[in-house]
Amino acid sequence: MRIMSLIHLENRFYFITGAWGGANTAKVRQIMKNPHIEFVMQVERDGDIGNIRAAGLAFLEDDPTIRERLFREIGWVNNYFKGPKDPSYVVLGMEVASYQYRPPGRREIISIEA
Repeated sequence: MRIMSLIHLENRFYFITGAWGGANTAKVRQIMKNPHIEFVMQVERDGDIGNIRAAGLAFLEDDPTIRERLFREIGWVNNYFKGPKDPSYVVLGMEVASYQYRPPGRREIISIEA
């Protein structure tokens, strides 16, 4: 398991990770060797808890426009990185293959292929 920040931008999910040493660090090499990733996000309504789960494939995001926009719009990023060209600023994108949704207060899971 790797803990990273989940970001949603223009119908796509991204993860920003502090990979000191850039894309050649053990963390990024491990993800690229096995790019199957998932995230789970808790949702709450009227005191009941459910979740959204997505599964898909990770890829290194090298589009300078996306990298610059994330750097500008995600407030905490400039506390850790010098700029969008900083080699330690690693942005991973996610090609979602499927979603599962368990509504708050219910047991059934709704599966959706992307």
